[in-house]
Amino acid sequence: MDHWTGTLAYLDTPTAYNRIIETPQIILTRPLPLPLLSTDEDESPLGAITTVSIHGNELRAEGTARTGTLQPGQRLPVGIDLADVHVTLTEDHHYVFDSWRLMAATIYRTGHPAFPDTHIRLKDDHR
Repeated sequence: MDHWTGTLAYLDTPTAYNRIIETPQIILTRPLPLPLLSTDEDESPLGAITTVSIHGNELRAEGTARTGTLQPGQRLPVGIDLADVHVTLTEDHHYVFDSWRLMAATIYRTGHPAFPDTHIRLKDDHR
């Protein structure tokens, strides 16, 4: 298994789809580890999310992935899968997710995640 790290989402920042994920008081998740999925794979996970944290406005995570999923120097676009979402609509037409539970992350090999520069990389790859 390879070890990865990355930014899964930006909190309190509008997404490409006019959504804002508010910074929670406490990060709610299903029991760890959470699945790391892919848009071009069947339903079996490519790996797992083993830790989740907030740094500034970044929702960060670390975990494991099947060997060879990530190559040195490679950054794979990633998005998050949420559940138990409570949404409010602002006057400027943003959908604000003011409570939510992290369920999984998905690698986007096709399509685009909500944040164009969220990604995962090999944990010891500082390129």
